[in-house]
Amino acid sequence: NMDSWAFNHQVSATTPGTIFLDDIEYSNALPTSSSPTVNISPTSFNYGSVSSGSNSSSQTFSISGSNLTGAPGNITISAPNSDFQISSDNTSFGSSANIAYSSSTLNSTNFYVRFSPQSAGSKSGNLGISGGGLSSTPT
Repeated sequence: NMDSWAFNHQVSATTPGTIFLDDIEYSNALPTSSSPTVNISPTSFNYGSVSSGSNSSSQTFSISGSNLTGAPGNITISAPNSDFQISSDNTSFGSSANIAYSSSTLNSTNFYVRFSPQSAGSKSGNLGISGGGLSSTPT
C-alpha cells in the first residue's frame, strides 16, 4: 500500500498561497508476519519393514524456522510414540531432541529419526514440534 498525502489550499486575492508545515511525524511500518513458523523436510518417510525390537537406519530430516521467539532457545522435536526415536546428532536417540537457535531465524538444521517398532504391525505418527513461540504443532 502506498500512502499519499494531498494538501489543498485555495488561493484567492485576499489569502496568500503559502502553506507551512512544522513538527510533522509520520510512521507507517509495513505489516509483517510475526507468527513463528517451522518447516520440516521431507514431510514424510516410509521405513519399510523392520522387525520388532530392532532399529531401522536413521532418516535425515531438516528443520528451519522464522519469527521464532525467546532466542536463544530450543525447538523440541518429540517422537509420536515409542515406535520412533529422535536424535540431533545421529548418535544418541531418545523420545525427543532439542535443536538450538540463537536468533529469530533457524537456518536449516538436520535431525534424525529411526523406526524402532515395539510390536508387530503397521505403525505411523506425527512428530511433535514445540518451542520458539509456536502455537501449534505442524503436521
